[in-house]
Amino acid sequence: MRRLIISCFIELLIIVNVSFPFLVDAKEEIAFINEFHYDNEGNDFNESVEVVVSSSDSSSDYTIVLYNGGNGCQPYGSTISLSEDFTVGESFKTNSGVVKFFSYIFPPNGLQNGSPDGIALSKKVDDTTTLIEFLSYEGTCTGNGGVADGVTSTDVGVAESGSTPIGYSLQRKGCIIGFDDISSSSWSAEPNTIGSINLGEFFCNNNNEPTSMRPSHNPTFLKPSHNPTPIPTYTRSNNPTFLKTSHNPTPIPTYSFSNNPTTLPPSSGAGVFIEKDILTKNQEVFIVTFDAGTSDIYVRLNSPIDIDIVLYDDSNKKVIHRNGGIINSENFERIEYHNNNNYIEYSGHNGELRADALGQEYLFVSGTIPNALTLKLYSHEAPSKAFIFYLTDYYSSAKAAVLASSASSLSETLKNDLHDIIDDHKEISYSSCWEALQRTDQDPLDTNNVKLLYSRKSISKSDRDNGGRDPDLWNREHVWAKSHGNFGTSMGPGTDIHALRPADKSVNGQRSAKDFDVGGAPINLEEPRKDCPLCRETANSFEPPDEVKGDVARMIFYMDTRYNGDDGDELSVSNSVGTLKGSGTTGRGKLGKLDTLLAWNVQDPVSDEERRRNNIIHDIQGNRNPFIDHPEW
Repeated sequence: MRRLIISCFIELLIIVNVSFPFLVDAKEEIAFINEFHYDNEGNDFNESVEVVVSSSDSSSDYTIVLYNGGNGCQPYGSTISLSEDFTVGESFKTNSGVVKFFSYIFPPNGLQNGSPDGIALSKKVDDTTTLIEFLSYEGTCTGNGGVADGVTSTDVGVAESGSTPIGYSLQRKGCIIGFDDISSSSWSAEPNTIGSINLGEFFCNNNNEPTSMRPSHNPTFLKPSHNPTPIPTYTRSNNPTFLKTSHNPTPIPTYSFSNNPTTLPPSSGAGVFIEKDILTKNQEVFIVTFDAGTSDIYVRLNSPIDIDIVLYDDSNKKVIHRNGGIINSENFERIEYHNNNNYIEYSGHNGELRADALGQEYLFVSGTIPNALTLKLYSHEAPSKAFIFYLTDYYSSAKAAVLASSASSLSETLKNDLHDIIDDHKEISYSSCWEALQRTDQDPLDTNNVKLLYSRKSISKSDRDNGGRDPDLWNREHVWAKSHGNFGTSMGPGTDIHALRPADKSVNGQRSAKDFDVGGAPINLEEPRKDCPLCRETANSFEPPDEVKGDVARMIFYMDTRYNGDDGDELSVSNSVGTLKGSGTTGRGKLGKLDTLLAWNVQDPVSDEERRRNNIIHDIQGNRNPFIDHPEW
């Protein structure tokens, strides 16, 4: 009974906002992240962050920066200012004076879904920005750039997932004694209290005695009822008969290549087409489960409709979430996620370089997935509006050829099947290649720059060669030299961006049309440029830096496979240097040296930079480099 009276007494003090002087110690500054929310069941709802700051402190001095652990723990999004972007919530009297609760609601899909990601709080004093706190969820990461550069985050120790109920958040609780002593506080998932003190959170004096806490209440959270209509669910593996109905009494229409050619991507791999009417607005309309061990998953949604596309991992955490809106020339989105050897990209096509693909949406998962993934679609459209869904293993025909071929015939059989898959891509003009390369080779650390192939320098996108004499600009390097095929810059191999890269004008000129091989002297470029000190050359060969040797090899293998002569251009890799620069007939040429390129493919494994580039080119041209997805081929 005595404890109950004391508890009621303290609660009454807070309700009327009264505190006693003997409970308040000397004022000190308080600033910390107090609450945030990033994931829940269905569509992410009200992703948010809350910051507590002393009322005596200027909120204009504080900012929030987000960090993406899936992209090397680099900052993403815009810097968020407490004074300009946050909403001021409640004020509370504490042992350190009065504190205010500032909250910010992100736009849809504004917070990454972990594994891990971070939130950094900083303060600017006398033109110097100081990191106050760097928290993360679903693991730790070390900041790469921005205010938390070189700092390892503190994991809050709890997480949200795709099954977190709507209306919950991650909150600090326990005793807070100024920012210098939050060691007694911890984090938990609770019904959200955004803009106010958390459940189970206390502001204490130096004796760990509470001076302020949240008034007791008994919140009731309403959860939307589930649609009683069964949702069609499918399971997919690399078996050619990979779609199996779990519970769907209505047969799903499927289409062959011949009777529905307009919905086919450039791939000729076996796939399944599903045309489906939307039954209920704002509900799940389609579910596909990809079994562990599945590889090269290619999904396309062919009808421009307002729909969410969400990919979950085996712990029900969202790894890709495209949040509503019809894809068009103004509304365009690309989402990337990579973990271990899997690189997943969603792309909503705005027709920037391919008008034929305007409004189409793609999802590609490179590599073999170690654990199951689940794809769900959520409709925002009215009932009875149809969409077409295409699902395939992009390289299914090539894999079947590998299984069916003998060792003696495997190489040629596989090459022919890969050619059929990547053939007939969407060709672009040579002038359009400038814009394409600014997307494919954009520097991830500076989106205003491109990263150059041989020197690895980062240079402004605007510093491109305009035909003048300035050697310090960048231009378009044909990795398969034009004269080794006499194809020039006409649409075809001369504009295929799988083998077209930004390079220093000076280094490009120095490499000229030489074959690739090891050895020679460092390239002789005049001071002060020395644009590629790790490049070497002989009279007939050029050796790039170790960092891009595998990149070069896989681009050459692509060109050899893509251009086999069936459309007039026949290119082949030779095992020698000083190869013929065409045989007098346009489109015929060789490039070396095969044994060296094979070794480089092993020595320099596929990087995330290559995977990302492959995905973007797939978006632009509609085909892929199979030797990036499968370097073992």
